[in-house]
Amino acid sequence: FSGIFDGLGHSINQLSMMSGYGGGSGLFSITTKDALIQNVGLNGGSIWATYVAGGLVGTNVGTIRNSYAAIDVDSYSVSGGLVARNNGVITNSHATGAVNGQVQAGGLVGSNNGSISNSYATGSVAGQTYIGGLVGINWGTVDTSFATGRLTITPGGYGIGGLIGSNS
Repeated sequence: FSGIFDGLGHSINQLSMMSGYGGGSGLFSITTKDALIQNVGLNGGSIWATYVAGGLVGTNVGTIRNSYAAIDVDSYSVSGGLVARNNGVITNSHATGAVNGQVQAGGLVGSNNGSISNSYATGSVAGQTYIGGLVGINWGTVDTSFATGRLTITPGGYGIGGLIGSNS
């Protein structure tokens, strides 16, 4: 997706999706640097993918603001309540659904190489390696954000944190 999507404060209810391998699964699979998604919410439903699953966006390179996802997300690798893989900007957004993923799982974002600000996650996160209440693994920036969800860790895991699982 490379355009502008303004939800005008509306929400999408009971979105359910199953996917195999790919660049990303979510309401939007992949966004480009020119994409803007704003003022939209997801209520209920679930996203399942083998690899890269996010509630709103699978792989984000654009900008997401004033948006939320209250949806359950499940993926073996790279899963986030709002975005699975973030290389763009997320601001004033949140996620409240449960996230399950063995590697790189976060309540808001599974893997962050972009910017997150004024955002939060309250859903539970379950997994084994690079598991965080807000971000599973972080190479980017996180500012003025928080997480309150419960973490459930599979034995033998590492890179685990209430806010960020691993911060590079």
